[in-house]
Amino acid sequence: MIPPDLEDYFTFVSFRLYPRQRMLARGDQPVRIGGRAFDMLHALVTRAGEVISVNEVMGHVWPNITVEEANLRVQMSILRKVLSQCDEARRATETIPRSERPSN
Repeated sequence: MIPPDLEDYFTFVSFRLYPRQRMLARGDQPVRIGGRAFDMLHALVTRAGEVISVNEVMGHVWPNITVEEANLRVQMSILRKVLSQCDEARRATETIPRSERPSN
């Protein structure tokens, strides 16, 4: 069981993300999630409602490391599987094709 006063956290649907503890919870139960998927979720939650570029997410998840974009797709798949535990969270992340992304 997760103590309610553990620390500051982000809430979305029935999930809570505890950045300092590097923990995700659904209700009062911890949810198992790997480190890279956690970092990706943290990047997305802190910028909720914004379009975030692939490079920004990769920089947050793999700082100072060059990795293939396929790694991002794998971690996003893992993250979506975790979020699929909750019907309302299934649409929490959306991939926007490059052709539809707003220009900066």
